[in-house]
Amino acid sequence: MTDPSDVKNGHAKPKHLISIITESMGGAEYKDAMKHIRMHTLANSTNRTVYYENVVNNLMHLPPSEIDFRRKTDLEAVRELGDFHDGSNNELSNLTIKEVEEKITDGKTRVNAAILANDKLCSTSLKEIASACIQCYAILINALSSGAKDKLMMTEAFRNNENMSTKGHSNAFTAAHIMYAVFVTKALGKTPSQLESHRSKLEYDLRVLRQKTGQTLPGYVREWLAAEKEATEGGARPISLLGNQMQFTKGLSSLYDEFANRYMSDLVPWPASMQQLFDAVLSFTSDELSYWADLLD
Repeated sequence: MTDPSDVKNGHAKPKHLISIITESMGGAEYKDAMKHIRMHTLANSTNRTVYYENVVNNLMHLPPSEIDFRRKTDLEAVRELGDFHDGSNNELSNLTIKEVEEKITDGKTRVNAAILANDKLCSTSLKEIASACIQCYAILINALSSGAKDKLMMTEAFRNNENMSTKGHSNAFTAAHIMYAVFVTKALGKTPSQLESHRSKLEYDLRVLRQKTGQTLPGYVREWLAAEKEATEGGARPISLLGNQMQFTKGLSSLYDEFANRYMSDLVPWPASMQQLFDAVLSFTSDELSYWADLLD
């Protein structure tokens, strides 16, 4: 297996990315990890080719997307001889290759040069893409903890991709798609009953989420948002804004009982958004601190 430390041409330093994806990760945590890998890879790479950046962005986008590379036809390349990129009309845009040769000065030579340059650009681009995919594959695999890799090896497609004797093995996009399916959609190889059980678990986990003893308000908000995001992206049934607000409020610690009672008893109207509810809790906290500070003065 390729070790990122052996991959040259400017990929990110591997030691910062090794084993950061663990088997216990939920969808939200996995997405955060992939975002970190993508940003770190781009920020620390000395490979500044366009296709390297495209491969990294597409491969580590969630869900992953393929590189849309299309070789320009000879006719397209020849017609570009009339494109000065200054907003003016291209006089060659509707001509055939023969007509371009006849219209421009030294037409035959320039047309042949354009076609050769297009062939070279295509060859160079494909090499850049292939090289970037090798680098990104190494980065992805080394980002997996041993437990995460074991989890992925439970899928036949991932095992085949890791099998050096299989044609097309070590495909970065295959690995990325399977990783996304296992850690985010969790749909790979699941039966309808398993999918429903998973969906129900996500809904339950959000419903019973509570602010832990000693956990700060921002910490609870962050945890709640991550659980809500994972539930939504994992296929949980939609919850109304009010339903979400009530679940979040019920999860607040006893320090916020007065705040919760105001809303749960409909003494004050519910905010128009989750952000406004977060702001209201934060404001309540500040008011309480000011109240106790005045008493102690």
